[in-house]
Amino acid sequence: MNARRYELNIDTAFDHFSKKINGSNELSSTVFRLLDLKKNGRFFTILPDGVNIGNIHKFDQGGIFNNSQEEIILFMLKILLSNSDFSFVFDDVLEEYKDLVEYKLFVSNGFCYKTEAYYVIQAKNNPDRDLISECLEAADAEWHCLGVLTSASFDKLKNKELTIAMIRDICVDAKIIMTTAYDGEGYIFWEKS
Repeated sequence: MNARRYELNIDTAFDHFSKKINGSNELSSTVFRLLDLKKNGRFFTILPDGVNIGNIHKFDQGGIFNNSQEEIILFMLKILLSNSDFSFVFDDVLEEYKDLVEYKLFVSNGFCYKTEAYYVIQAKNNPDRDLISECLEAADAEWHCLGVLTSASFDKLKNKELTIAMIRDICVDAKIIMTTAYDGEGYIFWEKS
């Protein structure tokens, strides 16, 4: 299936972003506190060619697009691997980090801030589509999903613990922010201008 990028109405997409990610944890709160998403970027989605774009802003409805998760994963992997300084950060609002300390994904890619759990995929570690798929699945709560492509460095991180300064850097250095849409059957993205 071929997919393409479709630009979205900034006000409608921003409202959906606000409902989906604002205030669920420190990362999502910091995104809204530090970034003026409406002023400093644009919103888009990735959908199959030939879709009825009359439904493109119906973010809370499912069954309107036959979206391919594989297309989204490959899109994310391509962007991530385009710069060795890039990392994708995903939050896991359904779990506290202390419950994940033996979970394979958390052991390999997990970090915490207080009790919050996050997964980080760094381009310099040559990630593959399976790792992105696994992180998307872990981050996808029915009511919330947040992924941030950032150029923030994780090199000085100690004991898998994020600091508030690190979360700030993730947000300030964000290139793309994503959340679920279309009743969990797709995603919308914000891209820094």
